[in-house]
Amino acid sequence: MFSYPFVTQQMSADQQIKQNQTYRKKVKKLSAAQRKNILTAMENYNQTLVGSGQMLTDPYAAEKSQAKQTISKNNKEKATGTLDVMGSELGGSIATIYIPKIKADLPIYDSTSDKALSIGAGLLNHTSYPTGGKGTHAVITAHRGLPKSKLFTDLPKLKKGDKFIIQTVNRTLTYQVDQIKTVKPEDVSQIQIEQDKDLVTLMTCTPYMINTHRLMVRGHRIPNATNKVVRQHEIPWIYVIIGSLLLLGAGYGGVKLYRRQRR
Repeated sequence: MFSYPFVTQQMSADQQIKQNQTYRKKVKKLSAAQRKNILTAMENYNQTLVGSGQMLTDPYAAEKSQAKQTISKNNKEKATGTLDVMGSELGGSIATIYIPKIKADLPIYDSTSDKALSIGAGLLNHTSYPTGGKGTHAVITAHRGLPKSKLFTDLPKLKKGDKFIIQTVNRTLTYQVDQIKTVKPEDVSQIQIEQDKDLVTLMTCTPYMINTHRLMVRGHRIPNATNKVVRQHEIPWIYVIIGSLLLLGAGYGGVKLYRRQRR
């Protein structure tokens, strides 16, 4: 029973890594024209946000406005025309995020539904798709403290200067943390689009298991590293421990059986 959360969290992390691997494989199979079409669709939507404004709401509020969600969905479909098939073309998710400091490797879904946020990170409604570019501000959110998945549990460990990497289709984007703030859920002033800035904010609930406020870790875009990104993941020690215990148990049982047969 004690090992249950650790086992389920490791299993969840494995699934998230596999989802991101599937995403990258799907991207490689797309033609250059298909990749361009998806990125153009995202960028078109981002432009509508600059022109029409943002209707930002807290994704973890007990009561979500169905009307605002419907408006958001209709705007996306009207602005892009291809977003309905984007998920299926890319394996379900629209991008990936890797945070080296906390070894988080998560799929990003175009939703903040309970289902999406139980298996990965979500893109907050009425914020930019993470395509990069001036006048964009993507807000990527995920849970903390879920017994079955770590997700953004370790996000408070990030400090100014730490980096995180996003892959959107075949575009790799690197961001460096420049601001960390804790705000009330209704305070959306920190996640507005800013002209001439290329920003991404990572958001989760805080304090741990109390969730009265929102932790916002913002990064600005910097040049990608010249060397290839090597994704490092936590060693699944719980599997090693359980496997070792099973081997010890099997060995002990085998010795006892051998001794009985010798008598």
